Amino acid sequence: MEDRDRLAAGSCWPMRLVVLAGFLWFGAILALAQGPTSTGAAVATGTPFYEPLVMVWVPTPTPTPNPEPGRIVYESKQLDNWDIWVMNADGTGKTRVTKHRERDSDATWSPDYSQIVYASERTGDDPPNREIFVMNTETGDSGPLTRLTFQAGKDYDPSWSPNGKRIAFLSKRDGDWEIYLVNPDGTNLVNLTNNKYTDTDPSWSPDGSRIAFASDRNDPGSDAEIYTMKANGTDVKKLTDNAYADGDPSWSADGTRIAFECWRDHNFEICTINANGTNGKRLTHNEVADSDPSWQRWGEQIVFGSYRTGNGDVYVMNSSGGAVTRLTMSADYIDGDPCARPSGP
Repeated sequence: MEDRDRLAAGSCWPMRLVVLAGFLWFGAILALAQGPTSTGAAVATGTPFYEPLVMVWVPTPTPTPNPEPGRIVYESKQLDNWDIWVMNADGTGKTRVTKHRERDSDATWSPDYSQIVYASERTGDDPPNREIFVMNTETGDSGPLTRLTFQAGKDYDPSWSPNGKRIAFLSKRDGDWEIYLVNPDGTNLVNLTNNKYTDTDPSWSPDGSRIAFASDRNDPGSDAEIYTMKANGTDVKKLTDNAYADGDPSWSADGTRIAFECWRDHNFEICTINANGTNGKRLTHNEVADSDPSWQRWGEQIVFGSYRTGNGDVYVMNSSGGAVTRLTMSADYIDGDPCARPSGP
């Protein structure tokens, strides 16, 4: 019994060598058979000779598509009543989205462009009182509406924050014009400016960190100037300083410039200024009003309202004031107060 056990133990070594060689051979064949199958580049790591070579897949970058100009929302007065319309960036595809007998105006887009926030007198008050509403873009006011404000003081000029969480708007509910913030469902109302001056025309910066607005706070009762402040109402900075009224600011896509309407030569024109208050420029020179600029966030275009043909229409121009194109054309009604809708990947 002991001899047989020793013989069996001694015979295990050749067999173990055979099995080990088999495993090594199979591992070599498997390593040759495997390899990166993607089109990405393989980068070698682990350089010591006694460690196996590790192949890491590096994905091929996907080019970012070039975004195209998006749609424009604007207000139009037809048959003595103002309603909200939308159209493509080239003026085609005009569609009416509100059909109420009371005035609808001051429309701007939500960040994902699925909704429109606007001011309306459809509250049934006598006399009519303007409040802030939200509607779906596709259904307009024939679909569900959310009323955000319920006050005796008028509410105007809503502006949606880039992250979609807050809406800035103008209100006179406390006896003078102030800028308020509210959630898109009407909750968490905050008086952002809360002073005795006239603060109007809020417009968010592209990153949502600041709000541009017009105010007479440095000389109450005088012409308004353009200011910016942090989104919590602090760190107010004055950008313009002249003897004429400035208002309706709108930020450029990169946040470095602001377009605004400026009272020059006895009527409103379109001007721009750097966000730090330098390099102010006048873009339009007409004997009639050019107003309500809105910067296309993709590309270098500004849409605006103008009476240059004798009737209110919506126009677009490049950011230097050239290449002006008329987008709405009718002698029977007035179009204005456009807000550009950007689109992208």
